Amino acid sequence: MCFWRVWSGAAVSLFLLLGEGLAADLDPHSISRFVTSRSHLPTTALALGESQSAVLRGPDVHRYGVELSAGQFASVHLSQTGGNVVAALFDPDGQLIDLVDRNGAGFVETIDVFAKKTGTYVVQTAIFEWTTPAAAYAISLIRREKAGASAEAIADQLLSSWYDRSRPGAAVAVIKGGRVVFQRTIGLADVEQGIAITADTRFDLASVAKQFTAYAVAMLIDRGLIGLDDDARRYVPELPQFAKPITIRHLLDHTSGLRDWDAAFGLMGVKIEDGVTKAQIIEWVSRQKELNFVPGSAQEYSNTGYNVLAEIVTRVTRQPFEAWVRQNVFEPAGMSAIANGDAHGSVPAKANSYMRVLPPLRLWSGNSTAAAGSSSIHASLNDLVAWVRNGESGKVGNDRVLAMVGKPGQLDDGTKIDYGFGRWFRERKGLRYVGHLGLCAGYRISLRRFPERDLTFIYMTNDGNDGSYLRGEAIENLFLNIPPEAVQVPDGEFTPPEAAPKPTHVSDYEGVYYSDELHTSYEVRGDGRGLAAYHAINGAIPLILAESDTFRSEQWFMPRVAFIRDNRNGIAGFRVSTESARNMLFRRVSK
Repeated sequence: MCFWRVWSGAAVSLFLLLGEGLAADLDPHSISRFVTSRSHLPTTALALGESQSAVLRGPDVHRYGVELSAGQFASVHLSQTGGNVVAALFDPDGQLIDLVDRNGAGFVETIDVFAKKTGTYVVQTAIFEWTTPAAAYAISLIRREKAGASAEAIADQLLSSWYDRSRPGAAVAVIKGGRVVFQRTIGLADVEQGIAITADTRFDLASVAKQFTAYAVAMLIDRGLIGLDDDARRYVPELPQFAKPITIRHLLDHTSGLRDWDAAFGLMGVKIEDGVTKAQIIEWVSRQKELNFVPGSAQEYSNTGYNVLAEIVTRVTRQPFEAWVRQNVFEPAGMSAIANGDAHGSVPAKANSYMRVLPPLRLWSGNSTAAAGSSSIHASLNDLVAWVRNGESGKVGNDRVLAMVGKPGQLDDGTKIDYGFGRWFRERKGLRYVGHLGLCAGYRISLRRFPERDLTFIYMTNDGNDGSYLRGEAIENLFLNIPPEAVQVPDGEFTPPEAAPKPTHVSDYEGVYYSDELHTSYEVRGDGRGLAAYHAINGAIPLILAESDTFRSEQWFMPRVAFIRDNRNGIAGFRVSTESARNMLFRRVSK
């Protein structure tokens, strides 16, 4: 969980949970308890290499001090063994210089300190959730040394503080003018076998794979085998016929309106780790009766569109997508990457992915997805370096292909958008960049190029740490010479929400509901406390009344359930909506 994903809590106030145990100077509903130095509280000194365990209760704040001289570097590990803990870092003058909450319970937060002045730097801990009664953790000072004098030296210090050589790790490279100016691998690809990550270790690229799919499509467009504004049904005729055709351009730019498959498959009880394939996705797309929006009228990220593109490559070339990209993209570019088309196959020299849960490390299943087009490409650091060089040389493709993939798309009315051909076109700190992030199972991938500085950054990890993207940005900042950002302090205070209303006439909603699109059903019935939706695989999902005939749930694939009525005011069905898959219809088939 990220600190800026603003506060939520249970209906019972923290005061009621803890009775008289509140610290006198702390308002349990105030952000100040996270970001204000409590210098009057005792401060425990941290000794290098020693770990201290503690339990925070309610609004308690604990303080730990690290003595540093100007020009020193220190790293503190906060192991969240029993709850989600926020760490605030204060300089010797009591000024807030960092606020760290990049992961939740079960993960390690790392607080890095580059001392600008001599004195005691204080790490102050507090529970993230307003209503959690207690959270256990351990804290330790793992490094204290002279700060590096160059970007390369500082990057080495940071990577050594973030990753343990006996745990999952990372592969990192910085490229300038086609030359690798910084490259490091650290940690293990296979913890069970003790196999280290190397520059040839393959990672699942997740959504970074989209740019390879788009490049393959661009090559076929350049050869005259596909038209950018062709109707996709010309190549995949089983796609539904909608009022307005979905074009190749729409698929490339995420403007097709196609629902994303991940939430839809979640509703069906199909997990990514079960081995989702492109064939399953295309078969599901053929049953879609509605779109999220009219093609070309809006932009919304859709993995589904890229799976359709991979299928188009397959049908136009009369070769499996995996074979065509290997022969026409990977090998000519000097890459040994593999596009996985077999949900049950194995990928040589592949890094396992892990969930870095405390105390035990857990292997994260979910490495078998074969959703070609949107993901499922496995590549090493050396592969991505070769790919970056190809983007500069055009060794594979040509100047026309490079120009085609080198600019963002637009809506049908000409409105410019920030995505095109599998990459985002955005800005950070006034610098333009082109790139993509990827997330699948325990893999976190970043590939971004800053053309004005002629710098490209590759960052790949297998430890399941959601702080990986900010770590990648920290490495970028060093080589781009971007100064540290001011601490972003959240606005507002927490107000305990009122208890959710109970639905009346529960029996009105009870019944069995079936989706023709998903080929799955849910039984809705009262559970004594309200309503719940029951599924053969997903089990019981409590439905919480939000407004008249509309409910919410805690399941990511079922955040909003809106019941619909017929002309006699009876319940005829419900629609499930997520951020990228809207209004999926379940019709009532029995009471």
